[in-house]
Amino acid sequence: MSTNKEKILSYLKEETLQSINHHNFTFEKCNALILSMELYIDRTNVSRILNDLHKEGKLIKKAGRPTTFISREIIRNSFPFVSIPDTLNKNETISDFIRYDVPAKEQTIVQSFSMVGSQQNGSLYEAVTRILPVFYLPKYFFKIFFMQGEAGTGKKFFLEEMLNRAKTLGLASRESSVYYIEFSDIYVNLRKTIEMMEKDHNIFILAIEFVQKNVDAEVLSGFVHSLEIQYKNKKDAPMIAFIGASELQSDLLHSISPVILNFPSAKDRPQSELISILLSMIQKESNRLDKTMFVSSQFIQLVLHKCSNLHQLENEILYTISRILYTSSTAGKNNELMLDASVLLDSERDEIIKSIPELKAEIPDKIQIRPNGEIDFDKLFLNSNELLAETKNIVSDYFTKQLLICSRVTAAVSENSYSGDRLISGITKAFNKSVFCQDPFLKEKVEHMILSVFRKDKSLDIVKETPSMDIQTPQMKALLNNLIQLAQTNHCKLSKTQEKMIQSILAYAHLIMSDIHIPVIITSKYHLLASNYANLFNLFFDRRIIHTFPAVLSGKRNETRTNLENLYEFAVSINRGQGVLILSDADMKQTITNYFFPKTKVLSYNVQFHSFILVKEILKLSVKKNASIISIIPNLLISQNDEMKILKDNQLKSYTLRSADKHLLFASKLTPGINTFTTNELFFRALRAIAKKLDIKLNNSLIFEFLFHANCILFQKKHNFDFSKNVMDHMDIDYAVLEVIQEKIQELSSPDFNVSAFTMKDYQILYEAVFHSALQSLWER
Repeated sequence: MSTNKEKILSYLKEETLQSINHHNFTFEKCNALILSMELYIDRTNVSRILNDLHKEGKLIKKAGRPTTFISREIIRNSFPFVSIPDTLNKNETISDFIRYDVPAKEQTIVQSFSMVGSQQNGSLYEAVTRILPVFYLPKYFFKIFFMQGEAGTGKKFFLEEMLNRAKTLGLASRESSVYYIEFSDIYVNLRKTIEMMEKDHNIFILAIEFVQKNVDAEVLSGFVHSLEIQYKNKKDAPMIAFIGASELQSDLLHSISPVILNFPSAKDRPQSELISILLSMIQKESNRLDKTMFVSSQFIQLVLHKCSNLHQLENEILYTISRILYTSSTAGKNNELMLDASVLLDSERDEIIKSIPELKAEIPDKIQIRPNGEIDFDKLFLNSNELLAETKNIVSDYFTKQLLICSRVTAAVSENSYSGDRLISGITKAFNKSVFCQDPFLKEKVEHMILSVFRKDKSLDIVKETPSMDIQTPQMKALLNNLIQLAQTNHCKLSKTQEKMIQSILAYAHLIMSDIHIPVIITSKYHLLASNYANLFNLFFDRRIIHTFPAVLSGKRNETRTNLENLYEFAVSINRGQGVLILSDADMKQTITNYFFPKTKVLSYNVQFHSFILVKEILKLSVKKNASIISIIPNLLISQNDEMKILKDNQLKSYTLRSADKHLLFASKLTPGINTFTTNELFFRALRAIAKKLDIKLNNSLIFEFLFHANCILFQKKHNFDFSKNVMDHMDIDYAVLEVIQEKIQELSSPDFNVSAFTMKDYQILYEAVFHSALQSLWER
């Protein structure tokens, strides 16, 4: 039988849900008097239970007469993108925070802009996912973002789509608009200009355009500060969108807002997207004129070749349709319009078309567009591989998988024959004095691949299909000649294809280890986490900057000493002359520092291994030209202090701050192809349940670590990577904790990933993330 507490909570959940569904945000039945009468419970007991439930965080309390209590669970489920305090003043209402009166089931429309390229893997996908959280920032929050890109890349159209989404959601009134003004015009007299604009316009987005390419940092910072003062405490302050060229200073923009949207030029967008945009423009004209239009593939081919940006594309289409409309009207043909090559070319059509590159996307020869119809782009490009080819990422590259993420020595297997062992020995000798000695793991892997080419191993056939890479340096050309000579000496004749394969392997291997001034070593007992960090960042920079070195888990003195000796020799081998940075666990830091300090072969600096935030800052410092350990230490100390302040905080428990956090936005760049906008929220939900079950503090450190490695797991599955393939045995595991993590992850359900595909190694990665960030610090106190 239900207790009074359970009855009251159940009643409030039902009433809260009914009020939301009926767009009634007064919740007049959610008070002690009504509850007492409806449930036949003494009013004093009802009041006591209500206050207890409020203290437990299950109810939102609204002061007034009568005092109202609202189910937090129902509010959170109905409006997951808003942050509402535990107690509301008598003058505040729930609608003040949610700002619209539509139930949550309508909110899903915001996750798909009706823009070409906004789908996952589209050229505007990142821009869309970055801007969505801005919709749900609190109404008093000063919303500001930057848009960068050449003229004609669709920035203004993007803003109009934002306005349409806001109107659909009830976030903006039907009269709202986007107001465009140049920076020079508003900067001169800010207050007067804003008063004039607001007098005649209901502005939802104030778009401020930079005509000049460079903006003075002090001028822009001061102007933004003035805007904040102007709109301080204004309920209906507009979003501020700065529009400028791509050359605007990135560091300056990041100091003002974490939301920076980059718009690619037309030449950098997949051709299938440009075709979709072109057809959408024609569809719009078909609707306006109420005419059926037929579009030939040759017309599309010519228009795309003729136009270099979206403005030109739109003008060309409008002019062409107007001209056809005039011609067809005078000829008495009013129902259909034909857009083919003849309307663009008067003579020598075939010769001109032959000189223009053919379309990469496979589309029908003739496409019919009806008034108020819909173009099924998925069906249109059903047989085309163009989108996949043009959005191809480095993760699909064979050399990337073979060389960039190799982490352990792959020894060549002896053939137990004089000639075979002599060939292996010769390859090893050829590499011994090469530049590859600065990366021992890569050296061994390249030697193994070269031997596989000599042996005509079928597993390397894919290399034949990769574009041949030219060798740029005399040292690599000499090494290639030595290998070819070695093959001849050992009666192993190489074909031209084999020679090109060896050339490509050497060229790419040399590329990914070049331009590295300060190599980084992560040595940690959290082997799986270290492997994830190294591989994701190396993939991002397309360089082998970060190396992992296994830490000894036992406390035996002799094993620790041997491990330190091996770590030092490894640091010496990868040193480029500017020193080596070492990231280690807190309990290892002092030991490593003490051992390295009296050594003279390599200059080193040891940093405690916390999170990807510091790794990012370290790499930004270390890849700069002329960087050295001595020169970066001051900035490194500042970065360490900044990181600790961020990790100790807990503001990332808020959805709005989590969605706009610049560090999580950066982390999403490291896992291309993963919809982190969705997965971060799913994994956060699981993490919150894990933290509650294990009774651990949910802070930024734990949130960063868990989300980073959870998305890394999905990234590996999507692109068929295995970062932990050669990682040594795992640390001792508390299986009770592992079972909790596994249980909460398996409760997730999402089309973005399949939970059943998670392996025990995946759960061990998340175990390490939780242990590293939370449990260790808890148990050490």
